[in-house]
Amino acid sequence: MQFVCVMPPHPRTILRFTDTGGRILDYARAHGELPSDLSALPEIAGKRNNTRDGWGRPILFSSKPDGTVILTSYGKDGRPGGDDEKADLVYSFKARNDEGEWKDRADSPSVVAEQVQADETP
Repeated sequence: MQFVCVMPPHPRTILRFTDTGGRILDYARAHGELPSDLSALPEIAGKRNNTRDGWGRPILFSSKPDGTVILTSYGKDGRPGGDDEKADLVYSFKARNDEGEWKDRADSPSVVAEQVQADETP
């Protein structure tokens, strides 16, 4: 008898935010800048290297001049806004430490993805 573990889309998205955030930090440390888009990220051996949310759509990537990285999924319906499973998921983190150096994966806090309801803005 085989058991198959299937992770629902919401937690799968959060896991992919974590993995993608780490790859972004690896890229920044290696290149001295944030990537222009997620396709620039190097693949990591033994990892899935997936930059799609749990519903199969590309994770949206943006950054601010202060080095804040923002990863977004528009949830189950793939459209901005919404409630419950259709709510946006937004994960943001500072890619630089207080001294202005690129953070290492180990320096980053664990992911706390925020579920943004339709009447909120990240």
